Amino acid sequence: MDERPGPVYRIWSVAVPAAAARDLAPTVDEFAWERNRKSDLVGFRVDARNRIIGKAIVPVDDGLDEEEWRVWVLAVAQASDRLEYLVTGRDEQ
Repeated sequence: MDERPGPVYRIWSVAVPAAAARDLAPTVDEFAWERNRKSDLVGFRVDARNRIIGKAIVPVDDGLDEEEWRVWVLAVAQASDRLEYLVTGRDEQ
């Protein structure tokens, strides 16, 4: 569920392009769901273009400092890059 009280930042990155996602079995939606079962900070979803998107929802509050923001952004980037590599065998920029 994406609903949180108060303002949030939504951080996201394309993890797997549609061309690679279509070959995932049994379906790309089930693949994303299985990955979410193994992830703590970053979730994955399939967008309207059939890409797998890595995402995190970060509550905005007075305690969000530069270091914590860096942790969230790096977590999304690293999880997305890792999934891209696992699916495609490549690490595209």
